[in-house]
Amino acid sequence: TSAEFLAFSGSAEVYSSGSEGGDEAMRSFLFPDASSSSPGRSAAAGAMAAGTSQAGVAAAEEEDALSIVSPAEYYSFTTFPEPGAGVEEPVRVWAIGDSGMGDHKADSVRDAFVNFTGGDWDLTLGLGDLAYLRGKDWEYQKRFFNYLSEENARVPVFTTPGNHDRPTSDLWSQTGPYFDLFTNPGDGRSGGVPSNHKSYYSFDYGPIHFVSVDSDTLGLHDDPALYAWLEKDLAEARRADYQWIVAYHHQPPYS
Repeated sequence: TSAEFLAFSGSAEVYSSGSEGGDEAMRSFLFPDASSSSPGRSAAAGAMAAGTSQAGVAAAEEEDALSIVSPAEYYSFTTFPEPGAGVEEPVRVWAIGDSGMGDHKADSVRDAFVNFTGGDWDLTLGLGDLAYLRGKDWEYQKRFFNYLSEENARVPVFTTPGNHDRPTSDLWSQTGPYFDLFTNPGDGRSGGVPSNHKSYYSFDYGPIHFVSVDSDTLGLHDDPALYAWLEKDLAEARRADYQWIVAYHHQPPYS
């Protein structure tokens, strides 16, 4: 199995590893929130069979709902493969960070990526600073959710915090807009060791184990709980049958 990582900024590290798969994962997806006037808030889909294709619209479950939904609001997605399972096609990952202005330059990056991939990739890693300047709710809405509304409606986003997410969110108490708007899998149901923390976590995509590390606040302050969890998660991942271990975070390890 091959993994293709397309990074436009931020930091992603790739490690090769190798043994047993895990339980069926909880699949999380990002959809426009039909109950809110603010588009693009994160939402979690329930546990579904791995590799299942599903089409639908958020909050539209009645039999005749699709008859009143415009094609522009109708999206489809496929659930993740089983943890540790092989996949036939290369896994494509969009790693993007510091996209925070959502301006014409960001539009150029987005359009170049979509044109290069043909709009076909499996998941997005948000490497922090997705909304300049202070990570306020309206900044996320305008400069991330609106900017990537079409992309976020079809492909799940897994984030890690950056320094521009910090001014309005408390990484220790896990409160503020960053935590209100992004739902990341810290309970272990998507694979990996449960972190029970919203700013660092891990999950699986078939033969790949992803690890999101808060390098901005908890990492810089040497939080012992983060390090204890990270060592345990990586140790278990190395014993498992993963072809790749990918750790991602905001600050680059070298500069």
